[in-house]
Amino acid sequence: MLVITIAVGSAFDLLVTAAASAVHASLQPATALVGMLAAACGAFVAKRGFVPTAIGVCAAFWALALYHVHKFSFGLTYADLISSNAAPIALSLACAAVGALLGQYLARAGKVHRAVA
Repeated sequence: MLVITIAVGSAFDLLVTAAASAVHASLQPATALVGMLAAACGAFVAKRGFVPTAIGVCAAFWALALYHVHKFSFGLTYADLISSNAAPIALSLACAAVGALLGQYLARAGKVHRAVA
């Protein structure tokens, strides 16, 4: 999941950015879609039980990003950073969950298709 996110994100120059101010960050839909693709690939390989892992990895990366932004921000609390980045965080977590569900569905559909053939 991480390798796909880094590879596709680097190829298309899509980087996750966190707002280091009280102003709300942009949604970053392209980056969220890359995360969805990565979660779908991970879930396809794992076959089942990958949704909590995908959400956990996504949340861990957001926590790490906010931690690093907090180290360099001037007078902003974690609450300020989370509130200003709430929309991109919610979008990326939702895309990770949907991608993982899609990957699991595709893995099951391929298994059923092979069994029928």
